[in-house]
Amino acid sequence: MATNYRVTEIFFNPQQGRGQAVIGNFSNIVSVAGFFTPDDNFRHAIVATQDGKVTEIFFNPQQGRGQAVIGNFNNIVSVGGFYSDDDKFRHAIVAAQA
Repeated sequence: MATNYRVTEIFFNPQQGRGQAVIGNFSNIVSVAGFFTPDDNFRHAIVATQDGKVTEIFFNPQQGRGQAVIGNFNNIVSVGGFYSDDDKFRHAIVAAQA
């Protein structure tokens, strides 16, 4: 039986306080990671689900939101992500059972 999960961004700073926004809904999430890309000012969430999908959610409050499945793996344990300024690539790191 699938369990539905909501992915929420929480944003905050000491001067303005805290806010939040729902950025996606998925079934059976295993792991979530996030990072920012300064070349296009987008925020990225990497979401892994039990069915093996790794999905990127990309969003900018002024430009909107999108998402794409970027990989499929068996038995995902965890995901991470980062942006590298030297090559302007977005990187998702996936740990999966061998």
